[in-house]
Amino acid sequence: MLVTAGALWERVRHVGISSRSIRHVWRIVREEGFRAVGDRISAMVFAAALQADPQPESSIIDGEGDDKEVARRILVADLRVPRADVSAGEMVTIGILRDLVSLGYEVVFLPNDLMPSIKYEQKLKDCGIEIITRDSGYRRPVQYVLENGTRFGVFYVVRLEVAENIMPVVRQVAPKARIIFHAIDLYFLREMRGAKIQENIQRSRYAAAIRSRELAIMRRADRIVVHSPIEEAVLSKELPEKTITILPALYTPVTERKLDFSERKNIFFLGGFGHEPNGDAVEWFARDIWPLIRNLLPGVEFWIIGSEVSQRVAALGEVAGIKVVGFIAELHPVLETLRVGVAPLRYGAGIKGKVALTMGAGIPCVCTEIAAEGMGIENRVHTLIENDARGFAAAVVKVYSDSVMWDCLSRNGQELVREKFSSRANHTGLCDVLGMRREATSRMDGGFTG
Repeated sequence: MLVTAGALWERVRHVGISSRSIRHVWRIVREEGFRAVGDRISAMVFAAALQADPQPESSIIDGEGDDKEVARRILVADLRVPRADVSAGEMVTIGILRDLVSLGYEVVFLPNDLMPSIKYEQKLKDCGIEIITRDSGYRRPVQYVLENGTRFGVFYVVRLEVAENIMPVVRQVAPKARIIFHAIDLYFLREMRGAKIQENIQRSRYAAAIRSRELAIMRRADRIVVHSPIEEAVLSKELPEKTITILPALYTPVTERKLDFSERKNIFFLGGFGHEPNGDAVEWFARDIWPLIRNLLPGVEFWIIGSEVSQRVAALGEVAGIKVVGFIAELHPVLETLRVGVAPLRYGAGIKGKVALTMGAGIPCVCTEIAAEGMGIENRVHTLIENDARGFAAAVVKVYSDSVMWDCLSRNGQELVREKFSSRANHTGLCDVLGMRREATSRMDGGFTG
């Protein structure tokens, strides 16, 4: 969404932010652009709103009530009611919510936008999850936390912008509660890599600002959850005093292959284009890699599959042999017909749901090092890994043309997903995040051990 100077002024004036703060906003605009202001403005609005809506005296946990009942209640917060068919990150949230129910928690989900979504809410409600939206009578997420925070023993907060919105209130209202902050990926690591690829000084400044914000939030949390050992290593140097847990949560299904190599055709990319590295990846592939493949495989098409297709990505459909498919509600029947996936990511962080989903469907996925990072993927065992355009194109052509290699990579990839990224593997990892005893994986036993 485009933020104009006039609109920004009206927003900060409306919540009564001081002239000094306003000058600070304009400094951010000059140095980092409106994008950075858009990320920070919600935190400024929150601070002003908290002053105008003080904490009720009765909202502090003072040791009264049934501690066991409080301990088994958990509030999970993310950007919106999650949509498993839109992004891998939202599939993770759904998997965590369902696992928490299976572990005996009373689970409440709080979307940061408070927007109702009847279609996506119902499956969660059917699992016994309570969902808070505007239909519940709340205008802001912090309002719900202020009024109900004492009910919860654990707050599981996903993503930086959500944490910035509610975490200060959580600490004020429920100081005895445990806060777990789940980073779907490290924003600052992703932005630093993007700035380096683009050689963009303004983006480097933005990455530095994001780094400060992420580390500040993580210092407030009792436990930090990341998806890959790469991120854990980065954070351990930044925050040596914090407890950091690796949870490679992707909740990826492993599906039976109904069609073999000879019955499939075409190459594809899978990913949501609200995530900037995905757009960069398909543009690079179309510009520098696809022409090389097209020369050697003239009858093959490249399909671009995913939600929130931008104009720039849509324009790639004008390139010979490229088909922009966009969002597909029922993905697996389409994947069943395709032969090779590609993940030509030039930057990013975390682990990649697109890679796991492709491999779980029994389809080899040619990757860059960034795409394969942190997933335990071995070159020439689970896939082929190349970083330059010519090497990547040659790898795609090799896998597309070699039925023996294709079958080997297909089977090995599925086994890797089953071992590391399936629902069963993630369920066990979540118990570690919660500090629960291993034997308490099917039913809560009344508390934590760590």
